[in-house]
Amino acid sequence: MPKQSSFYARSKVYVSFVVLLIIVDFQALGSNAILKNETTSPCFLNDMHQASVLAMKKSGINPVLATRVYLYANVASYQAMQSFNSSSSINLIEELNDYLPYTIPDSIVLDSNLIVLQAYYQVLHDLIYEEGIIDETYRYFWNELSDNVPQGIVENSLFYGNQIANHVLEWASKDGYLQTKSQPFYVVSNTEISWRPTPPDYRRALEPYWGSLRPA
Repeated sequence: MPKQSSFYARSKVYVSFVVLLIIVDFQALGSNAILKNETTSPCFLNDMHQASVLAMKKSGINPVLATRVYLYANVASYQAMQSFNSSSSINLIEELNDYLPYTIPDSIVLDSNLIVLQAYYQVLHDLIYEEGIIDETYRYFWNELSDNVPQGIVENSLFYGNQIANHVLEWASKDGYLQTKSQPFYVVSNTEISWRPTPPDYRRALEPYWGSLRPA
């Protein structure tokens, strides 16, 4: 049984990494002459993030599990951005545990906004139970950002956005989370070092096996 300190330490790693990703995401954007790179605005990701918060609340996803969803969605958006920023001195992808970067052929012409939006959305769509809540926000921005973009580039961006999302989801599936769902319920112990429910609600242990997940 992981100690409570380990539980919170691992949770803080996930939260810290997500915050760092959000900060660096748009500061790190560069350019690649081979790929189409219109000016990318963080506004649509901000709104998608707010929609995801609402979706997780509606789904009853607890705050600890929410950090996992945020992490993988932001890794997907960051990986998509790296397609346009290969020369950057900042690349958090290289720091991830057991993650192999996804490479898009240089000959493929993409739109930076669309591929980032698609990668971010698709991960959220797969990890949030009430995913329909984010669909309206996604469709609004997809229609707005794809306006006046050649159809071939739109299709490429959709395809490779999904490819990146699937790549990240495959990596996510190996973090040990599914294994925690088969563990027995946490049994409260009377020992001094064990976690116990606290007032006023005396709720049961929240994700007691979280410390066994692979850190990002």
